[in-house]
Amino acid sequence: LGQDAKPTFVAGAWPTARLSPDGSHVAYTRLSPRLRNIYVETIPPSGNPTQVSQDGGRDPVWRADGHELFFAAGENRLMAATVVRGKPARFGVPKALFTLPLAEDRTWDINLDASRILVSVPRTTTQPALKVIRNWSIDGAR
Repeated sequence: LGQDAKPTFVAGAWPTARLSPDGSHVAYTRLSPRLRNIYVETIPPSGNPTQVSQDGGRDPVWRADGHELFFAAGENRLMAATVVRGKPARFGVPKALFTLPLAEDRTWDINLDASRILVSVPRTTTQPALKVIRNWSIDGAR
């Protein structure tokens, strides 16, 4: 970083804030009024962030070229909104891609051009459930 580097503070942002690839915007989760939603603010902050999500949102991730913003929303749906770059950027209506496994933390990621999406899913087991045998003894006598 150059000697002119200064921190940027965005009021109300959750710790999942992500800088855009070109460094001109920051996407973040903010509580508003009863839902967490995705907002994007210019850098330096204008004080007038753009709300991207319509029905809740968390965990924003930019596509590497900055032309798309992904996030989880509502019923654990993975969403994508197109981005028209500018100051400030403009966003298309988010589209649901698919439903994610229920999880507290982000369990997905995208590759650089968003042609692949990796989703971590809970491990399922084919082993039988635990069985409890009552009145068993080591010599087989009861």
